[in-house]
Formats: sequence, C-alpha cells, structure tokens
Amino acid sequence: MHGARGRVETKRLSRLTEYAIWLHLNPGTDRHAMDAALWPEQVTRADSRNTAMSRLRAWLGVDHFPKWTPESGYVLAPSVTSDWSQFRALAALGESDGSPTGTRCLCAALQLVEGPPFAEAIRPDRYGWAAPYLREMTEAIMSAARELAHRYLKDGDLPGSRWAVKRGYRALPGGLQQFKSAAEGITNAHTEPDGLRQLADQMTYTPVPDPPAHKQTLLG
Repeated sequence: MHGARGRVETKRLSRLTEYAIWLHLNPGTDRHAMDAALWPEQVTRADSRNTAMSRLRAWLGVDHFPKWTPESGYVLAPSVTSDWSQFRALAALGESDGSPTGTRCLCAALQLVEGPPFAEAIRPDRYGWAAPYLREMTEAIMSAARELAHRYLKDGDLPGSRWAVKRGYRALPGGLQQFKSAAEGITNAHTEPDGLRQLADQMTYTPVPDPPAHKQTLLG
C-alpha cells in the first residue's frame, strides 16, 4: 500500500490491506454490507469493527481515510487510488477513441497488468467477496487486450499485436503458459496475423475452484 503514513504490525498488514481494497471498491458503504463481506458467518460487534477501522485509519492517515459520519459512511478519500481505477480510466478512453491516442491509452492500461487479479489473495478465509470483481476485472483486461491486438493487426504491427495478446493472457490463471505454448506454433509471417487474431478472440475467463486453506495488487 504505497503512501500509507502510519506504521502497522506485520501480522495485521494483509488484513488491513483487504479492508482498504474493499472500501476502495465500495465507497460510502454501510456497516451491514461491510460486516457481511469482511466478517462473513460471524456476528460482528461494533467495537470490533471500530477497532479494525481505527487501525486502518492510523495506517493510511486520516486525510486518506476520514472518520465515519452518518452522511458519508465508511469512505476513502479521492487521494486513494489503485491500479484497477487507473486501468478502468485508461481502458475507457482507449476503447472509445480509435485514434493513435486511444491506442496509446489501451497500451498504458495493459502495462498495469502483472498477473491475474487478486493473484494469490483469494482463499477460504479471505477475499471471499472478491469473486464478482475478479470476473469483472479479468473480462475488462481481456476486452482491452483484444481491442488493442486487433488495432495492431489492422496496422500491420505484428509485434505489437503479439504483446497485446500476451498481456491479456497474463490476466488468466495459467494463461501466460497457455499463450506461450500456443504462440510457439505461430512463427510463419503469412499465418501469424490469423494466429494472433484467433488467440485474441479465444481468450476466455473460467472461474477456478477455491484454493485450499493455505496461503497484492488488484491486478496481480
């Protein structure tokens, strides 16, 4: 968590990070939604929730996490951003603009992708609430990668198209190896455009089973 102003015990770091991510994705939330997402299958006492939020505020700083009010609820300040919010803004600009500027926005968005969203974070006791976001993020990444790959193919930029397709597969569990295996057979300059187009069009998000109870950026 870049820019956090306070200190935090190492043992609390991962849990506080989860709180911050959830609040970032659910601005102005009420306590009932928070309790159901972050402390499922247990009764959350107000003092326990308040302690958790106080620890998070001490870590982030009150400027980044203002105190709760009946009007605002629990909400992080606009100063708190994420790779996901940056990706969405860039991808939206890129997909709506067919000019070179839009293409550069798509490229910048995909440069933020380092792996599957919530990589290694989701497990039985943590991030159970993240499944819908995981799907949304993965499909958004694939959409941007597909669009960029097709634009590069239209311009005859095969290396650019290959990069875009690879970036899309990077967001899928095991996708990078899947891409490498498939790309090994795409070496002929005459057939490479069709091969890359096929790889781009067949990118598919398939939910994976929950990992075992054994052990963070949003985009990997």
